[in-house]
Amino acid sequence: MEYITFDFYNDTKEKWLECFCEYFNLNLDKVNQYFNNFNEDEKNENNVIQDLNINLKKAKSSNVKIIGRHMTTSTSEDLKSFEKYGLMDLKFMLECDTPLSEFLARYEIKVDVNNKKIIFRGEEYPILDYIESCPRCFKDNKNIKICNKYSRCELKKNLELLASKLYNYGATLEFFIMSNLSVMQKYSTICRYPEILETINGICRHLPNSKFSPSMLGIEWANEKNKCYVIEFPAILSNMETYAPMDYESTYYKYSESFDINGYTYIDYMEKNIPQNVLDNIILIQWFIQAYFGCNEKYGSLLPNKYIKSDDIIIKEINK
Repeated sequence: MEYITFDFYNDTKEKWLECFCEYFNLNLDKVNQYFNNFNEDEKNENNVIQDLNINLKKAKSSNVKIIGRHMTTSTSEDLKSFEKYGLMDLKFMLECDTPLSEFLARYEIKVDVNNKKIIFRGEEYPILDYIESCPRCFKDNKNIKICNKYSRCELKKNLELLASKLYNYGATLEFFIMSNLSVMQKYSTICRYPEILETINGICRHLPNSKFSPSMLGIEWANEKNKCYVIEFPAILSNMETYAPMDYESTYYKYSESFDINGYTYIDYMEKNIPQNVLDNIILIQWFIQAYFGCNEKYGSLLPNKYIKSDDIIIKEINK
């Protein structure tokens, strides 16, 4: 299959426009003129879909690739893991034979994602969400410390954070769809150590006799694995998380005009009868508009249990 590839890093605006028109079967000259006269206050996907009469059903998101970039820190030896496995999700990185799991094992830490527990120095602790009781603050159903949904201890806060990353968000592979290098380097801790180490450290330092200091795991990782890399790869749009609003029902009204012009009603939306392909295309148009008019920061992620093959990745070392 020949894919249409949107590369918001290496290609020009003209190339993006060509890809946009090819994918949605639009006249390049007319669309170019349309965007040249685009009103500053009308830069949204609903207007573009209506004005250009875009058929969201016909264009298949399985035929599109988006170039993504993932930042990581490693050693030259550890890079062999990417060459062997490719770019995997967080669940794989924690449970399988990877530099991350090996590093944690040296501190007697293991995360059992499937069974929702973290093992520290041979002791098992449940990975809890916000509705579950804290294992240290509750005993025999009596709250012996102040720990509830309004005021939680530090251990419970970090356990909930880990649960959110692994289960609410599916432990997915996260990356940048568009960004410059300086923005990537300033994002969280990723140019020094994996974000997940901060969460795991926050759990372990509040367990009995751990003697972990703040950010200890991250600091140790950064001292040992002090090379920073950007991994570039193509992701198939249908394998990416696109339409995932926090409030599903109310978000309908943001895109209602786009749904209407393509023949979908509020009932179709609420009963989830709108094809995922249509939702993917709405978000792709949103990304395209943002890139075309100068946005330099947009994040993305793969769907749960999706990964990037080793043959598809390009690894580049960067200076911190």
